[in-house]
Amino acid sequence: MNKQNIKNCFNKPILFALFSNAIFLLLSLLLFHPHFETNDDAIMAMIAEGAYGESSPFLVNIHYGIGVFLQLLYRITPGIRWYSIVLFVFTFSSFTAIVFVIVKKTGSVARKWLAILFLLSFFYEGYVLLQYTKIAAFLAVAGFMLLFDGMRDRKYVQSGIGSLFVVIGSMLRFPAFLVVVAFMLLAGLWELWCLRERKISYKHIVRYVLCFILLLFVVLGIREIDSAVYNANEDWGNYLQLYHKRQQVLDYNRLDWSAYEDRYVDENISENDVLSYVTWQYAAPDVFTPTLMDKLLEIADGKKLDAAFAKGFISMLYEIIYSQSNFVIGVIAFCIFYILFTKKENKFIFLATSIMLVAIHVYYYYIGRWTDRTVTLIWFAAFVILLYYFREKEEDIRPLIFIVSLCLVNLLGLFLGDMTAYQKQKREVASQIEQFYDVVEADKESLYIFDTFTDRSSYEYSIFTPCQEGCYENVSSFGSWMVNSPIFEKVLDAYGVTNPYRASFENPNIYIVDNYHINNKLLFIKEHYGIAASVQKMDEIYGFCVYKIRAE
Repeated sequence: MNKQNIKNCFNKPILFALFSNAIFLLLSLLLFHPHFETNDDAIMAMIAEGAYGESSPFLVNIHYGIGVFLQLLYRITPGIRWYSIVLFVFTFSSFTAIVFVIVKKTGSVARKWLAILFLLSFFYEGYVLLQYTKIAAFLAVAGFMLLFDGMRDRKYVQSGIGSLFVVIGSMLRFPAFLVVVAFMLLAGLWELWCLRERKISYKHIVRYVLCFILLLFVVLGIREIDSAVYNANEDWGNYLQLYHKRQQVLDYNRLDWSAYEDRYVDENISENDVLSYVTWQYAAPDVFTPTLMDKLLEIADGKKLDAAFAKGFISMLYEIIYSQSNFVIGVIAFCIFYILFTKKENKFIFLATSIMLVAIHVYYYYIGRWTDRTVTLIWFAAFVILLYYFREKEEDIRPLIFIVSLCLVNLLGLFLGDMTAYQKQKREVASQIEQFYDVVEADKESLYIFDTFTDRSSYEYSIFTPCQEGCYENVSSFGSWMVNSPIFEKVLDAYGVTNPYRASFENPNIYIVDNYHINNKLLFIKEHYGIAASVQKMDEIYGFCVYKIRAE
């Protein structure tokens, strides 16, 4: 193949998209250290792998259908961490689809630079910081853009692939899908306006609208199937109700002793109780009951829309901008470029998208769910819309090259930060984690109940190493989101435990692993079970403190 043939190949949008994404994926694997951004992904991987006793398709946060698919892959080839592989495939497919629609629109050199800017801005979030919520948004955004582009050009195979992406994104994380839908409603309205301007027949416009309505019904139907599967299983159905209520209390920053001290005292809720719940130490089913959760939700009034709210919101926005993430630099620089260089008629979509971006930020700050991953998916959806609809005034790529250069310079900082974090973890933590859990796994006669912040079974850098089935069947937690789930209940049942707090001083085969909150647990036991008790440190094994609580 001569140089001209190679050049012609890369003039094809799909080949350019595949090749550019392959380069960024390889750079991520070779120069950076991909890892789970949160422990949720590691826990769901371990559930699918059967680390707690046997493999299960009930992943709680991810649709049952994807759980079944993962379970099948693990049965065929158990030596591979399929959970991570599937996330990489989803990310690669999403990014390839987005680059494809960006480049395909005009095929100009400027569009290719826009695609490179997109990859530079978000490859780290996609290929290095693996997180299922973000990847669900990547899939949904990519699917909608394929769908918009395909319906506009009447390419129905492309539209079908886009619809599939949207459905899988909704199955991977439904709340992320809903955020994307908010942005895509704007894009859809803009598409309808563009179709009207092009004098497209009303028949085609109606078909266009019906396609999206049908897709939303399919997504909602698949969502209902997931709910039906969980509710058909009594144990999982009951757990899911408890899980969602617990989410409302703990995930939305509703607990604040200093703000509601008098009301807590009136309900016989101590400061140590609030601290225990805030630090995810709530595995006392006779204390942390649904009734208590209702009281805690009733006490929390929510944020007031006042000057303090505005000040806090602006402070959070400042932290995002100051974070110097590649996607922040890329998006902000491109927004300036967009204002200066896009055609006048396209500035409406910029204004509408910007308003939606701020509005969703305000909403998530108000409900207390402002997280790094939420911010990323919001900016991602807005950025892709702006990239797709950008129409340059003239073919001058120098400003784009400048923006790409900014991202490349910042990339050095990302690389050094990633390398430093990995070396610190590897040097100080990795070997200790492996050796300690080998000790725990060998002692099947004992049940080890972990403090939530001490538990490192979901070590974030182990994304390519699957767990052996049953390796954690003698491990439980005082506060993982899996507490009270059928999986954890089965682990506890094997040791005759129904209440980890009570069992810690009644059952001689229970050990507490806690580097941070052992005294809070002791006080919790004294306050709620009315016994005199003391803590005895049994050992410190590879940096993990092991205790027993003795009733006196």
